[in-house]
Amino acid sequence: MVVAAAASASSAPAAAATTIARSPPPKTEAAALAAFEASGGKSQERCLAVMREAARTRATPPEQVEGAISLLERLSASASASAAASASSSSPPDERAVLPATWWLVFSTASSLRAFQYIPVRELFRVGNDRVALDSRVGPIRFVISGPTTAASPSSSSSSSSSSSSSSSPYDPSTGALSFSFTQVAAYLSPFSGDAEIPATQAPFWSTQIKAPKAKSYTFFFAEGEQSGGVAAARSSGGGLALLVRV
Repeated sequence: MVVAAAASASSAPAAAATTIARSPPPKTEAAALAAFEASGGKSQERCLAVMREAARTRATPPEQVEGAISLLERLSASASASAAASASSSSPPDERAVLPATWWLVFSTASSLRAFQYIPVRELFRVGNDRVALDSRVGPIRFVISGPTTAASPSSSSSSSSSSSSSSSPYDPSTGALSFSFTQVAAYLSPFSGDAEIPATQAPFWSTQIKAPKAKSYTFFFAEGEQSGGVAAARSSGGGLALLVRV
């Protein structure tokens, strides 16, 4: 099941990173990045053009999409370092660009199988200040993995961050990391289409608690803003890259 795969893919404990710089990418990611750059992909504009096309058509070759997201992460890391040097807070994204929001998960490298990197079902990542939920529809059934957010532990460099961030926020604006854990899996009968949340009054026909839930994070290194349709890019604590679209 796609939901289960997504949950296990991001099961590594969240790191208390102070920048969005990452360890060397896996070979497949490095190859995708090299191929993208060889094809002329050098700028943020080119990365975003490929990501938007992928979100619109779901037909862009997965290797190109992975290469574009990987390069965007590298460019964002460079911008973040420059911003820190100039006492700017323009990178990573501002908290309001990330939450509260509902994100459509379009593409993920959590799977190394290219055929499954475009997520084959409608999968939404709902992010609030207190809880997150991964909501996937398979026919008339919706599977929801949910759990609480975790208050971020901002680095000292974030002490002057914008007033939109509070000490209890799960989002660390100095790193772009959103911290949370999944504690419950539930299945609902939902024959109606659409992206609305399942009403709190509707009981699942099956649910279970996750034993020993693990800390997770999504580190956003790009988000277009607060408008519906904007794209974002993030890396999960499990190592995969993701392309998201704001619903």
